[in-house]
Amino acid sequence: MSKSIPLAALQHVGASISGMLLFPWYFKLMRRDERDCKRDQLDAKARDKLGGRLIEEPAYTHDDVVDHDAVAMAIPGPGGVYLALDHVKFNWWTIPLGKCNPGQSLAGSVAMELNEELGLESVTFLELAQQRFRYIREGLTVEVNLHLVEVTAFRGRPENREPHKHRSLRWLSLNELFNLNRTADGTLMLLQNRGFPMAASRWCGTPVTSSEAS
Repeated sequence: MSKSIPLAALQHVGASISGMLLFPWYFKLMRRDERDCKRDQLDAKARDKLGGRLIEEPAYTHDDVVDHDAVAMAIPGPGGVYLALDHVKFNWWTIPLGKCNPGQSLAGSVAMELNEELGLESVTFLELAQQRFRYIREGLTVEVNLHLVEVTAFRGRPENREPHKHRSLRWLSLNELFNLNRTADGTLMLLQNRGFPMAASRWCGTPVTSSEAS
């Protein structure tokens, strides 16, 4: 047996439909709510899987916004893991990184960064790759010549020597590095070198070809 719909309910529905027709701003509010919802979803996706923090624009130093050389250091541990740092400025996990001083050799840069960041003494290392990237920082185009090295032997025990720059350190597998939502181009270079070709689709900067290099 079918039930009749109360007259009051029909009047309420009719009034709601009439209001929607009379006030087009109602649809604008609905669209705005949908945009806000999508934005919140994007914000949630932007959280780092290991840190759970939202992406924020870094506070760049003068050295960050001028062309420079830099080194990314892959430090392997037992079982195929690599040392990673929770970087404060860029708000991501990455293998150790550092800028090279003007005129400094690659060996000198590796030794300096290992000692300053981790308290390690470099014994031997191997350069795995080199790539130039262009970044837009504070409206400026900055070119970084990034060297990827693997530290094959060192003395000492890694420790966080610069807690104002790095929140903590830990050993991560290649799969864990690959599954990070965000990481530095140096880490992506390591992943590409170790058989993760899709890492190249996630560059933070724009790779510069030899013909484009300034």
